[in-house]
Amino acid sequence: MWIERLFSRLAARYGSAFGRQWDGTNLAKVKEVWTEELGGFTAEQIGGALKATETNTYPPNLPEFVAACRRAAADGLRRADAVVGLPAPDIRPEVIARRLKVLNDFGRTFGKRTAMVPDPAAGEGSA
Repeated sequence: MWIERLFSRLAARYGSAFGRQWDGTNLAKVKEVWTEELGGFTAEQIGGALKATETNTYPPNLPEFVAACRRAAADGLRRADAVVGLPAPDIRPEVIARRLKVLNDFGRTFGKRTAMVPDPAAGEGSA
């Protein structure tokens, strides 16, 4: 289970300091709560939280790790927005028409229409 891998990773990074957080508690219950709290995050977001906490000199507790996951999720959204938010290329209409003609000519050559727009040269789409 992924929670076992996460706890093993954190234990390897922080040694006994990670385990001491749970002294006197039911470790199975601790893992159950961590699983519930982190269950809504993706593997990439949890990995981002691991990366973000790798320079900590102390092991993160659950609220700290959840906050790191939220930051990783927000960072992922910002990166996605940066990609999705790129402006459309500024292509002149004559360039578009020329490229459509090439596609339409190619389609006629091979017996299939490849363009998704009417071919003005073929008289399609005219009333």
